[in-house]
Amino acid sequence: MSRTIFSNRVLSAAALGGLILAGCASTTERKGEMTVAEGAEEVCRSVTVSGSILPKRICHNRATWAAIEERDEEQAKEQMREIQDRYTPVPRESGF
Repeated sequence: MSRTIFSNRVLSAAALGGLILAGCASTTERKGEMTVAEGAEEVCRSVTVSGSILPKRICHNRATWAAIEERDEEQAKEQMREIQDRYTPVPRESGF
């Protein structure tokens, strides 16, 4: 049974690492406020879609990309919190 728990932890860690890398791959040039003209500028990116070998070209304006990146960061942080809460070791009572 402990081997199953260990393999589940390894798989969870690998999945989490993939999420973190995916979140890190999409970074903005700079942090901070953007002007209306900068936010309206259309930017196209090649995004690898799950289940496909070929990347898909997706176009959004800069403001939408910033919102997508912020959402991705928040989801990655939430996944980290869930995994850490799930696998936090419970301290043993003394005397055993």
